[in-house]
Amino acid sequence: ANMTPAGLMLGLKALGRRTRVINVTPVRWTEDRRIDIARIANNCAERLGIATRLHPAEVESHDEYIGERYGVVSDGCREALKLVARTEGLILDPVYSGKAMAGLIDQIRSGRLGKGERVVFVHTGGTPALFAYAQDLGLEA
Repeated sequence: ANMTPAGLMLGLKALGRRTRVINVTPVRWTEDRRIDIARIANNCAERLGIATRLHPAEVESHDEYIGERYGVVSDGCREALKLVARTEGLILDPVYSGKAMAGLIDQIRSGRLGKGERVVFVHTGGTPALFAYAQDLGLEA
């Protein structure tokens, strides 16, 4: 769950981009995600032989959208799945991308992401999970 943000943050920093990456984690860990993401990015940089390093303070990671726990559909996730399916035709999964979209929606509603800001949502897959969660999502035929 931390490979994607680590790679994005390292790559953007190495390219000199000031693009802000916001990670929404679906799991609570005992170790701070910022530390783990920076470690993964720095191990990658070392293997690639590049001088760029990521400091944990540069990492923005949120765990407040997990809900009850990993693998349990939260109300915010359920709303996000329905909203983007209806308005954008985008299919999200209830474990990862649905909770990430719930985080994006909350960031917009709370004003932490402002009107006119460009946002790229990285969909990391997981759509087959919809079948396993059909009952939780009210998708049964």
